[in-house]
Amino acid sequence: MDKHGKERQRTQDPSQTEAFMKRRAWVCGTLIVCALAVTGCSPVQKILPTAAWRQARVCNEGYSLLYQLLSQESDVAKLLIIKHADPPIADIIKEIASTCDQARKELELFHEKDRHLSLEMTNLPQIEQQTRAGIESTMIKQLLFSSGKKSLKFASSSSKPRP
Repeated sequence: MDKHGKERQRTQDPSQTEAFMKRRAWVCGTLIVCALAVTGCSPVQKILPTAAWRQARVCNEGYSLLYQLLSQESDVAKLLIIKHADPPIADIIKEIASTCDQARKELELFHEKDRHLSLEMTNLPQIEQQTRAGIESTMIKQLLFSSGKKSLKFASSSSKPRP
């Protein structure tokens, strides 16, 4: 080809170049869409938890159960609002509530210092949660509706020396 033939080709090329560019953009766009579709539909592999993660989970579950127990027991002194107890028994109940409340506050301080520590992770099976709720309900009813005389008689008779 001579010099004039190349120039003539360049002058005719803009329409061919536009068509080529459009085709190229369409092919690239199609490839991108296909690539996204393929990667978006690929199965997500499950990452198995590490031993450290399992240990942290067990630790958090234990602290959560302890926190839940301490929270419940710190309210035991509220029973004295409804029920009357002799001063030695009332003192013991208040001491239990106070000790549990202090321990609960300590756990809250642990949580503030270590944000990885969860106090609300009680991953118990539902049947265990229902069983614990049933036991708690039964104990509350027994404490509220009991006269306390049996346990007081038992405590006072066991503390007397036998002849």
